[in-house]
Amino acid sequence: LEASPASATVSVQVHVRNASDHDRRFTLLHTLSGPDGRVAATVTTTPTQLAPGADADITATLQVRSPALWHPRSPSLYTLETALIEAERVLETERTRVGIRRFAVSAEGLRINGERMFLRGTNRHQDYPFLGYAISDDAQFRDAKLIKEAGFDYVRLSHYLHAPAFMD
Repeated sequence: LEASPASATVSVQVHVRNASDHDRRFTLLHTLSGPDGRVAATVTTTPTQLAPGADADITATLQVRSPALWHPRSPSLYTLETALIEAERVLETERTRVGIRRFAVSAEGLRINGERMFLRGTNRHQDYPFLGYAISDDAQFRDAKLIKEAGFDYVRLSHYLHAPAFMD
């Protein structure tokens, strides 16, 4: 939506399904914590009621002042914690890492947060001879570090899920 050094508007959409056999009435509490761990924004949705088997997409907007913008050279990440609350009781929570940034593509090229970028990319398979996918988290980190040190801005991760350690 909006992302500048002064402020950002972050939109959150959550899909909820009532798998029980009775009506449920709940709210969602979104808490966005900055890279420093401090709370940057919170919002509670209006109460929603779902019939058994029903589902809904629930959206909310958070306003962040002076955001740490994500960029390949400074990949600042926020943690969004979403709590599903029914009758003042937290039933479930989910944490998602997010970056606040603005992308634009035009005839002049790609811009990230208003800055023109030329991306350099590479491909990575995570299978190693004689080890396959059974490599350590340290080896995953080493690969990511070597890719970044070689000057690449993005990585194509082939056709399968990669280890969470590499994604981190």
